[in-house]
Amino acid sequence: LPSHRVVGANGEIIDGVGVPPDHYAPLTAEDLSAGEDAALEKAVELLCS
Repeated sequence: LPSHRVVGANGEIIDGVGVPPDHYAPLTAEDLSAGEDAALEKAVELLCS
């Protein structure tokens, strides 16, 4: 039996669906092969601005 439900700000059920990101940092094959983390770099950029 479910013990909780996850809802968004408007009351919509988002359990198992997730929410869209505020900032998008795509992972490319080039970044992956170079060992770079676009999401981490974007997070650091946002924290430092």
